[in-house]
Amino acid sequence: MDTYLLWNEKAPGADTEVPILEAYIPEERKSRAAFVIFAGGAYAGRAPYEGGGYAEFLNEFGISAFVVSYRVSPATFPDPLLDARRAVRFVRANAERFDVNPDKIAVIGSSAGGHLAAFLSTYRKPIAGEGVDEIDAFDFVPNMQVLCYPVIALSDLAISHVGSTVNLLGVQGMPNAKTVAQ
Repeated sequence: MDTYLLWNEKAPGADTEVPILEAYIPEERKSRAAFVIFAGGAYAGRAPYEGGGYAEFLNEFGISAFVVSYRVSPATFPDPLLDARRAVRFVRANAERFDVNPDKIAVIGSSAGGHLAAFLSTYRKPIAGEGVDEIDAFDFVPNMQVLCYPVIALSDLAISHVGSTVNLLGVQGMPNAKTVAQ
């Protein structure tokens, strides 16, 4: 496994955490498709078994995988999404190096990582901090998504994952968030 910094300089908006990408390239490839993996952890951490565990499983089938250590709390939106976009762009920009097909990039995420994979696939508005170099010229939209028990509804704090909601969006400006989070 090789590790890469997602940003040449400090990540836009980053205070302390450095977003990285771990490349799991199988010795015997059976496909040039690749998976970019977002582990869950309520936007407060990242579960190793949903990151490296998934990558090792995919490697057993000859598929390349890339585990993203995206920013989590205290970082809030848009930082995790910015890191997710950057990860897909990074894999596409380095497709030749990794021997993957840039038109066969899938994302997989579990729990909050599933939310991030879905958000990445559907939220198209520009984000401050993009366009800093040639990597950002690549498309961030994945060709496929796999959502494993994703957090999908953030708006209804009574039924959704409160921790994920508060960690991603912050408490300020969220109706009833302070009451529900306590």
